Amino acid sequence: MARSVANPYYNEYRKLRDNVAVDNSPLGMLFGALGLCIIPGSETRTLLTRRYGFAIPNADALNLIASWGPVIEMGAGTGYWASLLRKMKVDVIAYDNFSGHSELAYGFGPLWTPVVKGNTARLKDHGDRTLLICWPDYGSMFASNCLRYYRGNRLLYIGEGIGG
Repeated sequence: MARSVANPYYNEYRKLRDNVAVDNSPLGMLFGALGLCIIPGSETRTLLTRRYGFAIPNADALNLIASWGPVIEMGAGTGYWASLLRKMKVDVIAYDNFSGHSELAYGFGPLWTPVVKGNTARLKDHGDRTLLICWPDYGSMFASNCLRYYRGNRLLYIGEGIGG
């Protein structure tokens, strides 16, 4: 059964996307062909990722994750995804090494929901849950470390392959 919750990050993304002017200059066309756009300041992306997280959830993604609950999210950052899933009545345990300390972890802002401070070794205790990894850091062994400790057999991975 599909469920829906208020999703401010997705709403902000749609507003930005809908308000981006098309740049028909040669440089603008090149950026468009590469899937890039120029919006007033790249700081917009930085502000949004620090407030919410790197990946923008939509209803389809959230409902898919919900169908595989209960969930253990490792690297939860601000807890944004976990907060939406919890509003959908999904049983979620969210971990992050930094648990919302803004001076660490990419300068993430305040938490959207409680996030437990813990590293990948905590996964060995949660093999009965589906592991959710959302946009792991490219330059680290984080995702493979998660799999090293996780004892379950269900993984939901949100992100990109090698090299982004």
